[in-house]
Amino acid sequence: MAEGPAELLGYAYAGDQFCTGELEADFWTHPDHHEPELGDRLLGLSERRAAQIAVERGYTDARLDVFCSTANRAKRDLLRRHGYALERTVYRMTTDLSHGAPLTETPEGLEIRPFRLEADERALYELMNEAFVDHFRQSQEPFDAWRHASSVTPTSTRSSGGSPGTAMRRPAASSPTTTATSAGFKGLGVRRPWRRRGLGTALLGHALAAFFARGQLRVELGVDAEGATTPLRLYARAGMQATSSYELYAKPLVG
Repeated sequence: MAEGPAELLGYAYAGDQFCTGELEADFWTHPDHHEPELGDRLLGLSERRAAQIAVERGYTDARLDVFCSTANRAKRDLLRRHGYALERTVYRMTTDLSHGAPLTETPEGLEIRPFRLEADERALYELMNEAFVDHFRQSQEPFDAWRHASSVTPTSTRSSGGSPGTAMRRPAASSPTTTATSAGFKGLGVRRPWRRRGLGTALLGHALAAFFARGQLRVELGVDAEGATTPLRLYARAGMQATSSYELYAKPLVG
């Protein structure tokens, strides 16, 4: 923490959320502070702590990721000066359900139903690991850790061969951007053999209808622009629009 005489001037942190050697960091400085080097110092502290974590956990090829709002030119320029390279762009997409949720059809032979606590947890865990195996920040954390962290309201599909897909909705109070009238997605995943059959569209429409029924009319989610499943098209067809974007910068960590 960087503290001034009367207020907080900045902060920095480093973490290991994914336990894969791909660590994450961030830093912030008060827009009115008058120390030009503060951002550089905070980023340096993040890098030092991340390097310590990498050594403690035995990562031999660690790297550090930092997200930056596309609109924040000062932070982007600082990251580039420190050797970070742009990896990819993530969009924040939103939709307004004031006029209702889009109507979608469930593919033949499938049933969309609510998630059952305990009975469906293991199946959901396995489904999400399989559906997101190609995602750039995916890591297969232990089941108990995933179960503890997944405070969500999933919707699952069923077929004679198991569960091919799910949409996970964040509870209204689980994010600073969600309120009594807004909500967001934790994730939407479809197993590879079931893709391109309309299942993702059906799950998305079903979840949006559930939000609408609860009076949560503003819905948001984050989308990897370079995702292998071209998710931007899916969400755009449901009336969602990109309202902001973030860039992921990364560089190798030197112990």
